Amino acid sequence: MDGHRSHIDAEAFSIAEQNSIKILLLPAHTSHELQPLDVAVFKPLKQAFYDQSKFWHAQHPGRGLNKLSFSDVFTPAWNKAATRENAVAGFEASGIWPLNPRRIRDSAFDTSAPSERISASSVASQVPAGTELYANMFRLRLI
Repeated sequence: MDGHRSHIDAEAFSIAEQNSIKILLLPAHTSHELQPLDVAVFKPLKQAFYDQSKFWHAQHPGRGLNKLSFSDVFTPAWNKAATRENAVAGFEASGIWPLNPRRIRDSAFDTSAPSERISASSVASQVPAGTELYANMFRLRLI
């Protein structure tokens, strides 16, 4: 999950810990490079939707998309981009699985504005002791 301060939820961390779910905190404002679905599904979806819109408008000159015709454009774009293969590829492309911190250029980790930065200590104050987190590609065990 995006490591932005606004996304930290003690109850969610507790439920994850109880269910042996590992939470990966990504640096704030790096989703365009680090979030698997942004990298390998939503980016291709944007292009596929653009291509499908262009095709639809060529087939329906002078008409605009509306609630009824939207699915005619969106569904083929979604089916092209939102595949299992693309989702899995996103984890590899972002270096999350298999873990490969060198997949992302160093500038992606530049710090954000001070009011938005997240630190291990600010997370630690909100999650149960013993919770395992993965932050900025490094494993943290909060004790």
